[in-house]
Amino acid sequence: MGTKTYDSATDLITFTRASGGTALRKISYGNELVTNGDFSSGTTGWVDGTQWSGALDASSGKLLITSDSSNGYGCAIQGVPLVVGKAYRLTGSRRAVSGGNPAIGLSMPSGAVQVILLSGSASTVTNDFSVTFVASSTYSLCLFNQSPTNGNSSEFDNISVKEVLYDQPDGTLQLFNSPANVPRIEYDATTGAVKGLLIEEARTNAISTSEVAQTAYSGGITKSVDSSVVSPVGGNNVEKFTLSSANEHHFFGNHNPISASSGTSTYSIFAKGSGHNLIRLRMANTVGKFFCDFNLSTGQKQVTSGADSSVTGAIESIGNGWWRCSMTYASEKTNPYASVFLINAIDAPHSNPFLGDGTSGVYVWGSQYESGAFPTSYIPTVSSTATRAADVATIPTSAFGYNQKVGSVLFEGKVIKANIGTTIDRRIVEISDGTTTNFISVYQDVSVDQNLRIANADAGVLSVNADTGYTLSDAQTFKVAMGIELNNFAVSVDGGAVVTDTTGTVSNTLSQIDIGKLGGGTQYLNGYIKSIKYYPRRLTNTQLQELTT
Repeated sequence: MGTKTYDSATDLITFTRASGGTALRKISYGNELVTNGDFSSGTTGWVDGTQWSGALDASSGKLLITSDSSNGYGCAIQGVPLVVGKAYRLTGSRRAVSGGNPAIGLSMPSGAVQVILLSGSASTVTNDFSVTFVASSTYSLCLFNQSPTNGNSSEFDNISVKEVLYDQPDGTLQLFNSPANVPRIEYDATTGAVKGLLIEEARTNAISTSEVAQTAYSGGITKSVDSSVVSPVGGNNVEKFTLSSANEHHFFGNHNPISASSGTSTYSIFAKGSGHNLIRLRMANTVGKFFCDFNLSTGQKQVTSGADSSVTGAIESIGNGWWRCSMTYASEKTNPYASVFLINAIDAPHSNPFLGDGTSGVYVWGSQYESGAFPTSYIPTVSSTATRAADVATIPTSAFGYNQKVGSVLFEGKVIKANIGTTIDRRIVEISDGTTTNFISVYQDVSVDQNLRIANADAGVLSVNADTGYTLSDAQTFKVAMGIELNNFAVSVDGGAVVTDTTGTVSNTLSQIDIGKLGGGTQYLNGYIKSIKYYPRRLTNTQLQELTT
């Protein structure tokens, strides 16, 4: 049979994720789809709905929608050429006027809203917004005052809808929050190279307002919003913490404990130097205080003398001078307090004050606290905690020439963290029937020795569990190939010696390739998939070894 090649994750992979998810990705945008979104031509291009009609006024250069008593919500609608299944970015500004409640959705021509894109807000301050969505219909765009009281008004301006274009040559790398069920292809901020398709387990950010730094207690700093600085997601809501000109500690944090479970946890922020480059993350509770220091100029990290042996740190450049700094600790620290210190030396005593200059400081954005032994992709929160659902990627065997008796699979990928500090195994690639009863799998045995293994189960009976003796390293790109045949299983990693098992049956009910996940289970890769190749024949052991070299 001939070779089938798929360059796009959407060509063959069945993918779901029941929430949004961020990744550093090349993003560009298509043409403007909204007519007169700045209302420079009055209300041209906008009409009130026949079901929800109200007064539309753009005499001030902004759109004012006022509800009336007979039709309830006032609205302005415009047909935009949405294509079902494509992603779009909606941007603009809004504010409540005279008791109004500005909201945006997709509606029928009557004005009846079918999909809420942005719920109402009672804020009388003009707020910029950015919403990414996948079109589920061809409904019109609807701006409406979600307040039926006669005379209540809402104001809108600079309304824009553009198609999101992924992975284009002219795209700009940014931390992009993909809508639900959209695969995440991530890029390296330093080299611009593709890391691959990101597959992660579910995680929850326990910090309820992630993009506004918690300053319930602070000292030696002033906080201000610098609209000239672009955040990792392309916005202008970045906070700067400036050193005082006094000889004192310079810090800010959350006075209220983070509601989180005990066990291994990770705290992370995005930070960028502004004349000052040394920061310390600190977690504290009744058990003690735990520190990790970072240099935002060199990328240096160091667990400080105040931390215990269970503390580790990580720092990663995401471009444009921004770093993601994180600390992980394994001992029990229930309901901790999170804080950030601006320091004058790596590993300086925690009691050490220093003289600030009153001008230099650090930009901080996107804080996250999660249960787990490493930081996962950023989970934005606004007013409550939020959960990013797990990535589920499968390829149905019916979509290609799958051989139920013999075969070989070549996988190239990259892990985020090698030792994931859990008793839950890491699945690399697997062929299964969607359950944990029948499968052929390459996985990392985290409970025994952290080595990669090949395993086979038929009718619930595990007949192959061969240890490769190979252990992954942090952020390592690796290749693994497995050969499948009755009583003839084999696996090789990165050109290493082929490990074989001459026992084991092959189930004839396998219906899907599970990418970075246990079929019917909750074991995830927590890493990247660069490529998968399937061969409908049992390659020789020499060929398996050569393919992974």
